[in-house]
Amino acid sequence: HFRIGVHLLEGLITPREAASHYAQLAEAVLTTVFDLVHQNFAVKYGRILGSDCAILAMGSLGAGQLNSRSDLDMILIFDADVNAQSDGAKPLSCRLYFSRLTQALITALTAPTAHGRLYEVDMRLRPYGQSGILVPSFAAIEEYYQDQGRDWERYAFVKARPVAGNIEQGKTFLSWLKPFIYRRHLDYGALESLREMKGLIDTQVENKQHYHDLKLGPGGIREVEFITQALQLIWGGRHPELQTPEIDLNLNALASLKFLPEGEVRQLLNAYEFLRNSEHAMQAENDRQT
Repeated sequence: HFRIGVHLLEGLITPREAASHYAQLAEAVLTTVFDLVHQNFAVKYGRILGSDCAILAMGSLGAGQLNSRSDLDMILIFDADVNAQSDGAKPLSCRLYFSRLTQALITALTAPTAHGRLYEVDMRLRPYGQSGILVPSFAAIEEYYQDQGRDWERYAFVKARPVAGNIEQGKTFLSWLKPFIYRRHLDYGALESLREMKGLIDTQVENKQHYHDLKLGPGGIREVEFITQALQLIWGGRHPELQTPEIDLNLNALASLKFLPEGEVRQLLNAYEFLRNSEHAMQAENDRQT
């Protein structure tokens, strides 16, 4: 982690490379911690036969572009018979098993130590947010997005990517969810929802006076991301090349497809790199989230 920051400040790697390295490091840590927690659970509670858990990265981690002090945005899902129990000396129901497993994972990642903590974790993007089940089953989460999925959740899932646990299970779920994220027809209701979403973001910035915030303020990182992801939602159903989490790949694809002028895409990419580089430097200065 320290080496990535030093290499960035010395100009040995680009901001994009640094963000990619931070994301790869976070994935490695997440996988290692999850495997250790899962092994400890197997010793204490046994395993649930035929079950598995997938960790979906959202936000910056899902896009593979993390800052040195970024939160880990995650959604966990499990695939199992909800009536099943673990086969250990202290059996747990399927739902309780994966809920406690996830809580143990979050604690391991966020607990303060003499050397600091590994990461902050944000699970609020799951169905029903903080009031929802911590780890929904595959069947429950499918039912939710089929019946109640909202446009802001489509926007969030543009960056989703399986990073730990059962990767293939995560890919299967996202493949099933793809028609919800990317509509093949031009959805005018979604356009109105995006307009409302942008209005809410602007109001929040004004209320909290984030005018000079590199991430949230006017002309900041979020605005580049919003332009890109909004156009992904509008055109991604017809153009699979727009169905990728990486901001720069999508901006280049938008230019190739003539949905944005090439000159404006160059401006957005240059601004995005400058802003992310500035954010890296500010966070590295005192190793703090700012």
